[in-house]
Amino acid sequence: MTSYLVTGSSRGLGLHFVEELLKTPENFVIASVQNPSKAAELQTLLSKYPKERSAPESIKNAAVEVSKLLPEGLDVFVSNAGVNFQPTAIFEELSCVTSLLGSIELAEGMPGLNDSYCVSRAAPNMLIRKWGGALSHEGTTTALVHPGWVPMTEIGAEIEEWMNKYAPNFARVTPHNSAAGCVKIFETVTIEQTNSFWNYDGTNLPW
Repeated sequence: MTSYLVTGSSRGLGLHFVEELLKTPENFVIASVQNPSKAAELQTLLSKYPKERSAPESIKNAAVEVSKLLPEGLDVFVSNAGVNFQPTAIFEELSCVTSLLGSIELAEGMPGLNDSYCVSRAAPNMLIRKWGGALSHEGTTTALVHPGWVPMTEIGAEIEEWMNKYAPNFARVTPHNSAAGCVKIFETVTIEQTNSFWNYDGTNLPW
């Protein structure tokens, strides 16, 4: 059994990550949301699985509940929202969903595109890279994953006008294909590949 904790699971790619992970019966999936009562799509999805349980909304209490469910520790933490646990938490893999907009090397080729968002992605990219250097000695694998441009998500839709004007040939990705590609990386990345930056299709991206 492989255990996963996915943050930001109420909608968008977080919801699709949970759906994709649940396709493997051996997976133990914990979906984290701010307000479960408003996560209608997630509730519909989880109604198909009899082992669904609710957990407290606060980070501290949720961590306690997770430790009860997984006394031997969490295998994979998928950071898909703006909330994170301390790096000393017990898990074997830390996968952070980020964006190629946080790539310093690619930045000059995207002038005027969501400058503030690019900066907000570059900062956690640096944090994960630093954590990776420390956690690799403890056997924890860290990886950054870019889910592709998914116009059907909230963030993807916000840059559609810019993309259509300046990058009309840039590949558009469906939520299903993005989630499937990301989950494949979650499941196969190894300690030898720690601190890697991945595109959803399995190719590497520049820092």
